Amino acid sequence: MSLIQITAQFQGPPLPAGVTLASVTLETTDSTGKQLPPISLNGTETPTPWSVQQTVAAGAGNINATMLDSTGAVIGSPVDVPYDTATAAGGLQLSGLSVATITP
Repeated sequence: MSLIQITAQFQGPPLPAGVTLASVTLETTDSTGKQLPPISLNGTETPTPWSVQQTVAAGAGNINATMLDSTGAVIGSPVDVPYDTATAAGGLQLSGLSVATITP
């Protein structure tokens, strides 16, 4: 098993007027194809806001991230971010997520 750290990063144009970011839902699928229970980040996480650690099977997996506004409506389109616990870090900066392997 491996421990990964997932951190939501907000880049790009500002949200439209009247739209408030409330949460980011993360759905992780590990290298065995197991889908972990969804996690919702809302910026109040400690010690790092918008960040969570998950235990996954070692190897390549995928995280689907969906931003939600204060009414529960999806903002933009969900983003898929691949990761591999064999590397020090994964993900795509433009996706708005970074994934780092804590223990391979």
